[in-house]
Amino acid sequence: MEAPVARPRGRPRKRRRNDEENENEAKKLASMGTRPPVALLGRFVLKNFPRNGVFLGKVVYYESGLYRVCYEDGDSEDLDSGEVRSILVKEGEINGDLAGRKEKLEELVSKNGGKIGIGSQKGPVESIKEESRAGVCELNDGGLMIEKDEEEDDEDVNSLSDSGTGLGMDSGAESETLPPPPELPVSSGTIGVPEQCVSLVFSVYGFLRSFSIRLFLQPFTLDEFIGALNYQVTNSLLDAIHLSLMRVLRQHLEFLSSEGSERASRCLR
Repeated sequence: MEAPVARPRGRPRKRRRNDEENENEAKKLASMGTRPPVALLGRFVLKNFPRNGVFLGKVVYYESGLYRVCYEDGDSEDLDSGEVRSILVKEGEINGDLAGRKEKLEELVSKNGGKIGIGSQKGPVESIKEESRAGVCELNDGGLMIEKDEEEDDEDVNSLSDSGTGLGMDSGAESETLPPPPELPVSSGTIGVPEQCVSLVFSVYGFLRSFSIRLFLQPFTLDEFIGALNYQVTNSLLDAIHLSLMRVLRQHLEFLSSEGSERASRCLR
């Protein structure tokens, strides 16, 4: 008689996936991953308008989650970051006819001071601003205006004074030595700033995002902040940050002046 064949016990082994299944899974994971930050301010775009043709445009400034794009025919529209990324023109692709159109577009943008009115937009853009909410930054007749409830301002001033981080700290307090900036991996080279400035950008960006007063209706992203830093023309993002910081500083100086601080009174003058 033949010996009985031993059968494996337990669960069967898992079969390996085919190469096609593995590739599909990798593509899905890649599509779900985060996109690297890209500086969008000052970049050029090419957009096809079905009835008008293909127009070259430039991202001139950022406001409340939208990018203003000025086109070579003088029209403009507001797009979100995803729409701008999909029509970006690479630096090496601007040659020949595009180079001449780029120079004319630069002249048009410089004549308008880098800001084009919304009245001549190419397409309908839904407004996301809510004027009734506190902390909204918006442009009004070419100027920047920040609205804020006075009650919230008072709470922020009191929180600054209670925490002891204001100008009224005791001069005898020992200043703690700051730790050295962290060593960043090589992948940080994809950020649009010099390698030695990456840690400083992260520090400033983290401070602004954790600021007690809400700077914007929608928080700005890292690539938008870097784009504003690299952009040579005045933009509303840095204007809003500057005005917000100066406003809370003045409120704190007024609080110290009411407490009898002569230095704070001189600063207010």
